[in-house]
Amino acid sequence: MKKFLVLFVMMFSVIASSSAQSKWIEDSDWKLHVSPTVYGGYNCLENAPIAGVAIPFNVNFIRAELDLGYTYLNTDLGHKDFPTFSSALGVQYGNKVRGYLMYGWSTWAYITRVGAPGSNCPNDRFYSDLFHHKIKGGVEVVLTKKLFLNAEVSYLFSKGSSVYYEMYDNLALRAGLGWKF
Repeated sequence: MKKFLVLFVMMFSVIASSSAQSKWIEDSDWKLHVSPTVYGGYNCLENAPIAGVAIPFNVNFIRAELDLGYTYLNTDLGHKDFPTFSSALGVQYGNKVRGYLMYGWSTWAYITRVGAPGSNCPNDRFYSDLFHHKIKGGVEVVLTKKLFLNAEVSYLFSKGSSVYYEMYDNLALRAGLGWKF
């Protein structure tokens, strides 16, 4: 937990110091910017890699994002590959180094056990369509006029396992390369 806190402090220190050194350029027209980002990362709580494409939409200090990802989990039902989808809305600050905080929803995996209420399946089943709350924070560092690096931390609030449902956790660290349109 201390490492997680240190990472957040470092991210926001970089944002604050870079914005103090550069002139803030407001987007007075509230022009929409789209910045597709290809990323790779790691789910620290389930020991699994993640990959995908995030599509952030930026308007001045407001940021919205759609994310299509892919990962796998090793469950007691075997190795399970599955896609993920998430959307989020939040705020951002900065120019050459931009930080952001967001809240949203994401699909994630779970197993329904035999005898679960509302389930008539004769065996345990794996699903990846349950939506969970998600928070995330990240930093974008501008490399050229159109190209930037992205680093992000996200946490998924799992609904909690029970006798009939086994939920999986997600604390993802990821990095990517994006292109600003």
